[in-house]
Amino acid sequence: MARPKLEPPPSSRPGSRRGPPASKTKRRRISALLDRLKARRASTPTTSIEVETPQPSTVRPTVSWLPPVPIARTSSWTPIALMGLLGLAATLFVLKWTGQFDATMARVRAAASASEEADRDLARIPLPPEETERAAPTAEAQTEQSEEEAFWLRADDALRRWGKSNVLRGIMVLPPTFVSEDGTFDLVIHFHGNTDLVAEGMALSKLNAAVVIFNIGDGSTVYERRFSDPFRFDDTLNHVKADLMERGLLAPKLRRVALTSWSAGYGAIQGLLSQPKVADRVDAILMFDGMHAAYLGEGPEIAPTSLAPFVSFAERAVKGEKLFVLTHSDVEPIGYPGVAASADFLLGQLHVERKPASGPTTFPGYATLEGIWPKGEMVSLEKESEAHAGNLHVFGYKGNQKGHHIAHLVQFPNTAMPLLTERWKK
Repeated sequence: MARPKLEPPPSSRPGSRRGPPASKTKRRRISALLDRLKARRASTPTTSIEVETPQPSTVRPTVSWLPPVPIARTSSWTPIALMGLLGLAATLFVLKWTGQFDATMARVRAAASASEEADRDLARIPLPPEETERAAPTAEAQTEQSEEEAFWLRADDALRRWGKSNVLRGIMVLPPTFVSEDGTFDLVIHFHGNTDLVAEGMALSKLNAAVVIFNIGDGSTVYERRFSDPFRFDDTLNHVKADLMERGLLAPKLRRVALTSWSAGYGAIQGLLSQPKVADRVDAILMFDGMHAAYLGEGPEIAPTSLAPFVSFAERAVKGEKLFVLTHSDVEPIGYPGVAASADFLLGQLHVERKPASGPTTFPGYATLEGIWPKGEMVSLEKESEAHAGNLHVFGYKGNQKGHHIAHLVQFPNTAMPLLTERWKK
């Protein structure tokens, strides 16, 4: 076959601006290189690849100055398989060296045997007829499922129980005994008294409830005015729910509310019970040496209207609808009836008699009591009377000094709170 004539590249053509024309020696070298390449291809056997004979063309071939296109080769899995075998051998060696090989093989054989036995057991069971509808789960299965779900998901799983929160100028705390599986919770709102002492007292009472403590000032009037506001009660409850949600309680829902107070704090309870709708929502009231009536004129006759909200709530407690607890000392203030005289008037309105009682009370195991109440002034309360009717409970204690009055706040976990704790356990 006649050797085709080579045409110099565009850069070496006469008249081109890219460089000088190529010499004849260079063209002869290129021609010889092409001849050797054709001869090598002709001598290579073609068993599986058919080489198409090029057809004569009128276009003159040109020499490419680009590198040849690489030939694609099929990837081999041999190195990968070899690495896998080496890894398996290394694993077996480690198991054998650590003494785990025999134990591992025993577990594998046991699992295979159990699987074969299960297959044989299943083969013996006759297949039931096809059902168009799936059978409803039994009550026992539903109970087991609900218990399992409750185990894995509780509303208080992520609840932060420690720390204090601000609630409308009050302080909210959660005792260690506070739990809520489904988000429902009870709430105790306390008025007047050292915040740390009251918080620890609620914890010592083993009460399962959130606790909000208000300290506004001296005298019952400031408490009564503040909580006579018809929006104050709902605002407090809404803030408590929001704070519990922020602490991590899922879907908080209020269940029951109890109002507690010491000394002048009873004014807040009086203001709240004066609102019939609020009184309906309150489940219990507990007052520690604080519930004062007012005189008609200069006395000594008591004005019935001054205790009307408490008498109304106590009537419902006698019927078993509410819980009413009052503890009092024999302290006689100047200008208005003491708690003992006010309690006598309330019991007279309900036709409930007092009975003599005796016996000392014990001090709760406070950790915060030191520094709040000097040991030299600590007085243990001694019971002298009591009155009970339904869920109405009035306890009279001896003493007419300042220490006796303070003792009602310190010892409330042992004197009054057990009645609420027992009621809310039901």
